[in-house]
Amino acid sequence: MSVVAVKVESDRIRIAADSILIKEDLKKTNFKKLYKFKDIIVAGCGSAEELSLFFKFAENFSPPSCDIDGIRDYMQTFANVLEDCYNDRKINNDYIIIYKGHVYEVEGMFVQEITDYTAIGEGEAYALSALYLDHDVVDAVKAACKFSCFVSEPIIVQQVFIWKQSK
Repeated sequence: MSVVAVKVESDRIRIAADSILIKEDLKKTNFKKLYKFKDIIVAGCGSAEELSLFFKFAENFSPPSCDIDGIRDYMQTFANVLEDCYNDRKINNDYIIIYKGHVYEVEGMFVQEITDYTAIGEGEAYALSALYLDHDVVDAVKAACKFSCFVSEPIIVQQVFIWKQSK
């Protein structure tokens, strides 16, 4: 469940996520899905178990390079962690990764660089509509919170100022 919205602007990248955690018919609103570590920001939607494992992974490892292949290799290494833990290499969650001024959307082993905006998760359509209409990421997540029963405040926000660095 959840929603993450990200927007690349000329001088910064802004990313926001909701905080819902759903367990059967129970809704909690204190699960953080967006973290900034030393050189990487990661956010995700889907299983809380996989997401918390990915956060621990991201806290200790960085992608080998700042391009699509580097992010794919990073996710391949995470798939190895999943296999060690669960005997299953499949990445089920969707992720947004911000690394060295670049934004990547990850669905399994599919990686694409985002140069404008995107959203992931249950509230994706609502957030994308708001971003398309040039609203901020916070407004995009608020729209998803208003219209999707699987998305809820509080909203977590991170901002990165873009530095010019080659891949």
